[in-house]
Amino acid sequence: MNTDILVEGLPAIKINRKEYLIYAPYKNVFIELTKTQLSDVAKMSELREIGLFDFPKVAIPKEKSIKIVLNITNKCNLLCKYCWAKSSPSSKEVMSPKTAKKIVNKLSNSHLIDRIHFLGGEPTLNFKAIEAVVSHFVENEISPLPIFYITSNGVIARDKLDWLIKNKFVFSIAWDGIGKAHNDQRPLHENGKSEIIVRRTILRILHEKSSLLRVRMTISKVNLPYLYKSVDWLADNGVKYIHIEPVSPDGRGIEYARKYSVNPGEFVDEFFRVVNLAEKKQVWIMNSNLANLYAPRNYYCSALKHKVYNFNPDGSISHCYKVQNYHDPLAEKFIIGEYDDKCGVIKINRYKSNNLSALNISDNNDYKDFYLKNIYAGGCPYRSNIRQSTAIINNTGDISNKLLRRAILHIYKRAINGQNSVLEGYLHFYGMIEGNNAGKNRKKRTNESMRLMDILEKEKMKIIPILLTSKNQYIGIDACDICI
Repeated sequence: MNTDILVEGLPAIKINRKEYLIYAPYKNVFIELTKTQLSDVAKMSELREIGLFDFPKVAIPKEKSIKIVLNITNKCNLLCKYCWAKSSPSSKEVMSPKTAKKIVNKLSNSHLIDRIHFLGGEPTLNFKAIEAVVSHFVENEISPLPIFYITSNGVIARDKLDWLIKNKFVFSIAWDGIGKAHNDQRPLHENGKSEIIVRRTILRILHEKSSLLRVRMTISKVNLPYLYKSVDWLADNGVKYIHIEPVSPDGRGIEYARKYSVNPGEFVDEFFRVVNLAEKKQVWIMNSNLANLYAPRNYYCSALKHKVYNFNPDGSISHCYKVQNYHDPLAEKFIIGEYDDKCGVIKINRYKSNNLSALNISDNNDYKDFYLKNIYAGGCPYRSNIRQSTAIINNTGDISNKLLRRAILHIYKRAINGQNSVLEGYLHFYGMIEGNNAGKNRKKRTNESMRLMDILEKEKMKIIPILLTSKNQYIGIDACDICI
């Protein structure tokens, strides 16, 4: 029976018969409280008054600042067995370069575009659309340039790869491990081996040293035994950000996950074996469950709350990158507008968009007393909260529960020794993308934590400060960045 509890929105983990560990990341501290202290109304009221349980306001981007995702094709040169998008070489869903350029032209006239994320299929199969978008900003001398980000399977022609590197793209490259581990899950469309091609792509990006890279690994029963060895290879070759996810039951992945989903306990055990390796190798580890670990929230996916728009090949605009056309079963829920190519107008259903933005975990009784409520944040609204009533009861949710509890205890153990954790990967990676504009936030947060610690020490409560290396705890990490 789980004896961990939710205390004023923060997780309290039972660490022995008499004590609970409260994790308060916004104050950068752990606090050990006894059962007696937790049940002391006056004591808890005092902690509330000094701001221990305060959540910061949701960081909404400036009015004219947006991030966009351009899903420029559903064509792909691989036939991944778990592909959520059901991409294939024969797909006809392609956004024309002209349309892509019109969209960014329209938006850049009225907004500051912070980031453009190219998505597919394999987006480099529609390379002219990528070139058209980048050239719009370069030729018109628009400053500052947006951050160009691409999610790719890594099977990229050399000339195209070099062009992306030259233009300082941020890369997310999918690689499922050494040799057979990757080839079984991500074969070329004619059943050829793609792993060695992807490895060369990774090494090429690393060699040029001008682009930020993360490697994304999808783990099933097939490649879990190779995970440790594969991460070791990545670390030894200079990859600093490694994103590890269990296979997800979406698209073609529904049937694949049914057969090859990892056992939650085995996945989490191996994940933390890799975390220990990452500490020795000085690399950062990422997992979607950890995105809110240092910044809990009471709302669902950030794509619903922040200004993130996903433009699909058919012109539809979605709040979720997984809903890519009007034929999707969840199009009615997530498609909130369209780009009309004939008249060049972007139409947004504000009523629908605002309703999605208003979704709040506090309104979901499934998570009312769940101790990880604001860190788990309700999971993926596409998969967990709409397609299924709750993910915490299925395989994906079980992994989330086990992994997050272990992660909090891992950070706690490192904090006791005055060390940071490699689980800070998301904050570090997106801190690198966003730049060094977070000094004020960190200084303010540190001062608040010091004042809080002084008060708690006077109350003879055991406190352990959390050490962070990232410059900004409150970076707006977008859903599409977390998942893909």
